[in-house]
Order: sequence, then structure tokens, then C-alpha cells
Amino acid sequence: MVTKPSRPAKKGEKFIVRGREYCYECIDNSECLGCHKKISERKFAQSVHGANSCNSCHYDITDINVHARTKGARIHAEPVTCHRCHKKEGAAHYASAHFLNDIQCTDCHQKIHEITPWKGDKVRVVKTCTTCHSDDGYSESVHGKAVLEGNPDSAACSDCHGLHKIPLLKGDEPKTAEFRKEFHTEVCQKCHADKEMMERNKVFLIAT
Repeated sequence: MVTKPSRPAKKGEKFIVRGREYCYECIDNSECLGCHKKISERKFAQSVHGANSCNSCHYDITDINVHARTKGARIHAEPVTCHRCHKKEGAAHYASAHFLNDIQCTDCHQKIHEITPWKGDKVRVVKTCTTCHSDDGYSESVHGKAVLEGNPDSAACSDCHGLHKIPLLKGDEPKTAEFRKEFHTEVCQKCHADKEMMERNKVFLIAT
């Protein structure tokens, strides 16, 4: 046995964390899905995590019989577990306004067992963000209407605010106010200073 690795462990590898035994992919999915019937085996197999075993995330479950008797072990849904594999996204999340406000991975990625590749689908991003944030007139704006009509050039929430490294914009402190001013200038120029994109969409080019 080894101490908990910083990388995803090898299949069947056991390791110790604070005196407790964990195991990576030691239990077959069929044993889990036999009881957890609310999870669709078909949808899970088609998801981005479909090649993983249940035990690759729920790695504290080392004995299926003990797990069944105790009615569940600790469920690993907090960022520290997702970040074991999603390191880049994890680093961005730790530096975000979401992290500072205790927004966890599963608050946005709610159907964790059914997540499919997003493939740049901006409508999907908007739907996810507006689960918590008010639409605030976005869907009726020039950007919102174009996104909903399928224009990949138009700005969705993430084009301005990012996907995982969401900047903190609230506050009246001088540094925050100055950052907010620079932030809005930079995100607008990201698209509106792009000559090809503006010509393609018949929009005037802004001065940089």
C-alpha cells in the first residue's frame, strides 16, 4: 500500500489517507449499479465518464459488502476529487469567485453520471449559468438572441466571464473598481477588435 498519489492511481491500487484505506477501481460497476438503480447504465456509459469505473471517483469504498451494510461511504463530490483528474479546471476554479462563494463542481455539473461532451455548445452554457444567475435581459440582447439562434461568434456567459476561472467583480474597493473597468474593456476587445469576426457578422470594429 502507498500513500495517496497526486496523480490518478492505477486500477486496483490501494493507498492510505490519514490511516484509512482507499482503493482505485477495485469494484466492478455492475456491483454498484445493481443497487444504485437511479443511475442509468446506458447514460453513464455514453457520458464523458463512461470509461471510468464508479470506484475511480468513489474510491473510499473498498469492500462492497461493508458498503452495503453501512448504507454508503463518504461520497466524493467535492472539488478535491474532481481535481484529481481535472487539474487545469481545478486550478482555475480555486482562483474563482465561485470557489470563494462555495460553489462546487456539482453545482454546475449537476447530472454527474450523465455528462456528455459540451462541444462548444453555447446554449448549454447559458442554461447552466441561468440555473443560479438571473437572465438579466441577456436572452433579449443582441448577444443572447444570436447565441440562441446558433451563432458561434456571439458571446455567451463564458466568453466574457470564463468557464472555471470566474473573476470577482463585486466590491467598491479602488483595486476592484479598477480591475472591473479593465476587465470589461478587455473582454469586449477580445471579440470586437477581431476584424475577421466583425466583418463576418457585419458589426463595426472598435478602436484598440
